[in-house]
Amino acid sequence: MGNQRKVLDECAWCHTPTWCFPMSKGPMCGSCHVQRFFERVLYAPSGWHLYDWQKQVLRGIYGPVSPKDGRRLVEQAYASMAKKQGKTFLVAGCPIYHLRFPDEDRTVKVFGAAAAKDQAALIFDTAAMMINQSSDLRHDFRVLDGTKRILRRDGRGLYRVISAEGDVQDGIEPDLAIKDEYHRWKTASAKTLDQVMTKGMLSRPNALEIIVSTVGVEHESPMWYAMHEKAKRYVNGTARPENFYAAIWAADEKRYREDPEYWKSREARVAANPSHEDRGGFMLDSKLVTELEKAIENPADKLEYVRYCLNIGLATGGVPVIDMDDWQDDQSGVDLRTWPTYDVELLISKWGLAEQTCYAGVDASWTSDLTALQLIFPPFSRVEAWTFLGFAWLPKERIPEIERRVREPLTSWVSRGFLGATEGDAVDLEAVMQKLRWAREMFDLQEVGYDRCNFRHQAINLEAEGFKCPEVRQGYMSLNEATKWLMGAYTARQIRHGNHPVTNWCASCLSLMQDNKDLVQPRKPQRLKSTHRIDMISAAVTGLSRALLAEGTSEVRVRMVG
Repeated sequence: MGNQRKVLDECAWCHTPTWCFPMSKGPMCGSCHVQRFFERVLYAPSGWHLYDWQKQVLRGIYGPVSPKDGRRLVEQAYASMAKKQGKTFLVAGCPIYHLRFPDEDRTVKVFGAAAAKDQAALIFDTAAMMINQSSDLRHDFRVLDGTKRILRRDGRGLYRVISAEGDVQDGIEPDLAIKDEYHRWKTASAKTLDQVMTKGMLSRPNALEIIVSTVGVEHESPMWYAMHEKAKRYVNGTARPENFYAAIWAADEKRYREDPEYWKSREARVAANPSHEDRGGFMLDSKLVTELEKAIENPADKLEYVRYCLNIGLATGGVPVIDMDDWQDDQSGVDLRTWPTYDVELLISKWGLAEQTCYAGVDASWTSDLTALQLIFPPFSRVEAWTFLGFAWLPKERIPEIERRVREPLTSWVSRGFLGATEGDAVDLEAVMQKLRWAREMFDLQEVGYDRCNFRHQAINLEAEGFKCPEVRQGYMSLNEATKWLMGAYTARQIRHGNHPVTNWCASCLSLMQDNKDLVQPRKPQRLKSTHRIDMISAAVTGLSRALLAEGTSEVRVRMVG
């Protein structure tokens, strides 16, 4: 037990010339040494074995050494893959390895951390099981289940569990820091814990940080996102610092965006699941197919499947719920994406909307969000679908800044007329009022539903002009029916929107909030952090809430159920 002197030699197992551990059967490099310890000491008593991806990670972390003195080079490691791959069993062995073979002749301190106590305990429980099933390890270590600690019996090493939910103590100095499910490190206390552990490692020579995670949400988990981006640069070869190691298993994100069928493929599942049976692992493809079938049946489950089973991350808070393949309007005879400009008069003519009954929904903003107006036309004549005619505005001075943040072609949409640009650094809501006056002249406009935030004053003025402007409270009771109707109607191809590019963008960003009574409503992204906007859909839901109430026929209710 304890440190073993390393010497320059050739590994008798992999024949790599490097610094090696002197062993009875010949010199052994750091890669083979850690792999052999896991296979024979940690896993064999329980009948487990290392899978190829686990060997890859261990050898990637512990193999590279300084050519001068054999010191391990990797100080920070990151591994990301889909759920349920056995990463807990892998990292649970690392505290035992470090305690058994310390780099320095001093007391070794290992900390296993997570955002929540129960998550932090998972790695400890697995490490404790490994020790309890090995007579050799039981001789060297004491397991204290009550305090979640593992101690070397000679007093020269400890493993301790901490979480962001507990009291974060200064003075933590890890030789090994394990940060589990890093995408969940979102809170201020989690950030503090991260900083305390990272700073504490500065005083420990050759300290190592191991981070494991499934993908997260970009603006919900900024610490994870920064680390994941660093790891992607390492994996694609853009930047490879010698003190860093990363491995990512994920479906091809580009193909996922461009090929609507790729996410359903076995190829995507194998790419994201290193323990897949096609890789010689334990993960049966049939188990993943069961989750896939749920996602196909219920579009609201698709993005969860893509995230947790294909390890493709999200760019906004919440889980987007609209399947854009089903959302595409390919039956109305109009595809606005191909129009050089938004010729509203031509669209009205093609769709036969003149003088038809409609209801308006307004979602007004001030500076950073879209101001949106949707005109909702119930089915009429031979048209069985509900028609959305949308308009959107942003303040002209803020468009370059917002475009950089959201990474959408706002300038192009402005030049083509799909997005209005009002003068100044705040949306001039007079533009919305003028459009509503135009709509009253063009159609049989029944009501203007609105959210009182930012539009109360304008609604009062419109009512003075003879408009009917009911306030639509932005809560579960007011929005549940319209939201659920929308989710059912688009999958049944009962909405005609012509693929208005701004409406399509907002549809792709929509996620939902749900209360304990199964009522739902749209979830607003954090406008100063998120790249997404849902304002065109929010306006549609607001307008639908009034239209469904007024047009509450049995036909509408059947469609809602269907």
